[in-house]
Amino acid sequence: MNPPTLHRGKLLGHETKLYFGIALLLLGFIAALAVGYLSLEEVVGRQKGIADSHADALILAERLSRESATQFSFMPLYVLSKDPAFLIQERTASSKFAVTLSQLRKGYNDEGDFELLNEIEKLHEAHEITGLPGIRMRAEGATISEVHDYFQQMTAGIGARLRDAISRFVRDKTEDLTAARAAFAATTQRLLKFLIAASSLALLFMALVSFMLVRFIREKRDSDLDRERLFAKEKQLSQIRKETVEMVSHDLKNPLAGVKLRLQMLDRRIGPERDLSAALDSVRMMEKLISDLLDHTKIGAGHLSLSLADTDVNKLLRSCVDGLELLAREKAVDLILNSDPKAPHVKGDSSRLGQVVNNLVGNAIKFTPAGGQIKVGCSYSEQNLRLTVTDTGPGIAADKLAHVFDRFWQDGQTASLGTGLGLAIAKGIVEAHGGKIEVESEPGHGCRFSVVLPPEIFYTVA
Repeated sequence: MNPPTLHRGKLLGHETKLYFGIALLLLGFIAALAVGYLSLEEVVGRQKGIADSHADALILAERLSRESATQFSFMPLYVLSKDPAFLIQERTASSKFAVTLSQLRKGYNDEGDFELLNEIEKLHEAHEITGLPGIRMRAEGATISEVHDYFQQMTAGIGARLRDAISRFVRDKTEDLTAARAAFAATTQRLLKFLIAASSLALLFMALVSFMLVRFIREKRDSDLDRERLFAKEKQLSQIRKETVEMVSHDLKNPLAGVKLRLQMLDRRIGPERDLSAALDSVRMMEKLISDLLDHTKIGAGHLSLSLADTDVNKLLRSCVDGLELLAREKAVDLILNSDPKAPHVKGDSSRLGQVVNNLVGNAIKFTPAGGQIKVGCSYSEQNLRLTVTDTGPGIAADKLAHVFDRFWQDGQTASLGTGLGLAIAKGIVEAHGGKIEVESEPGHGCRFSVVLPPEIFYTVA
């Protein structure tokens, strides 16, 4: 894994995120103001419409009052002069009165307004009906006094009630207009207060979020710096460990090689002795341990080198089985090879693949009791090439299978039989070839290890 690199560009990236966040908050604030303004405009428009409607009604009501007064003024003039022109003007005023009354009816749905307008209409009709006989009396020659007495008796009360109804309607419309304007002003004031409060809260929220963003950016920057320092320190320690293991392994191998050579010379001179054989076994064990440590270090650092070449898998398995057959006989274990003549050659490191097979077969020999059986084989399909090692040993418990390929892991019952690195190294070698290694086991029925190699490394089938 590459270390995280912290530089000016990364810090600028954090600052850009901060500015972007603040810009989003500003946009949200502007959007909120726009929505508030549109809402205010809508409410204000609605209230203004109500006020305008009441104002129009008041204008019509005042016109109704004027036309009623005009109509009433022409009637006495006609009685005094008997001039038909005054009668025509009285009729014109009456028609205008009816038109204005109709306009008022269309503009309002209020039940109280309708009742009052109906009352005005009925009083107006009654006034006209009762006034017609007086007009005929004057036209037929009745005196002014007689006609005046008739109007006083028949129409004066109706006229007074009509004027009172019109006055009440004008007064109601004046009050409605005043109330509508007051409601409009109150609504506008409330909405303005709401917008001011919302703007203040939005600014406060933006300031809070900006503060949190700034703190987050600073903490993120400090965290990146700490992580970079820790990574650099860990890398340095890892390099020190690697160099130490390589140095110790190298320094141990040289004297071990000298000890091994001299023990072999002594063994040839004086013949096989028990102590010399034990010493040679110890040297070989230390040599394998050092090799395992070196391989483990290389795999962990990703520096395992492979010498890839055309590799005959059947020949590789035969070589491994032949090399371990004597050891299997000493333990009275049958070692059987089942090769597949159709198996293709692979592009691999024959030495490393042989190391994997030797490790698997060697483990099987260690853990298989006398009289047991070990089968080494391969099977080929277009999807993969599978190398298998199956034994009749004690097997592995299901809860331990997941740890088989862990470094330094050993079953508690067999911890003294190895270092715990062999299977981890085998896994690393197989994965370096693009393959995978699997294990199947059932306690009391042995184990089956499978090395699966991908078709990408196949050569033409042999």
